[in-house]
Amino acid sequence: MLVQGIKTRLKAQGISYRRLVELIGISEPTVKRDLARGNFSLQRLDRICDALGVSVADLVQPVDHAPMTELSERQEQALATNPRALVVTYLIVNAWKFDEIVSAFRAPSSRPPGSAPASRADSGAGECARRP
Repeated sequence: MLVQGIKTRLKAQGISYRRLVELIGISEPTVKRDLARGNFSLQRLDRICDALGVSVADLVQPVDHAPMTELSERQEQALATNPRALVVTYLIVNAWKFDEIVSAFRAPSSRPPGSAPASRADSGAGECARRP
């Protein structure tokens, strides 16, 4: 779904793979391989989104359609069984960038083992994280 969204946006904006690699700073064979396999890091996905001027949420939307407001049962089940994916999905839908997500949840190296991470997600019991 994401790969198709990327390809659709590239075509709609008239951006070639060659131009995309210039924008994100990797080789053309790497972009082609990643898009063929549908396997790339969140950081790379974030860079592609920046180059296209879209969010990850935009990629799953048809270019000329209204935003997705529901998940399929399969998507809901996948998120329900993977708390990390659920949190990342929530943050992406709420326009967080990759670097913001990483910095919000990166534990300080001096943190004692077993202690809770200090992040903006821990700002209140049961509250959703808010962007700064």
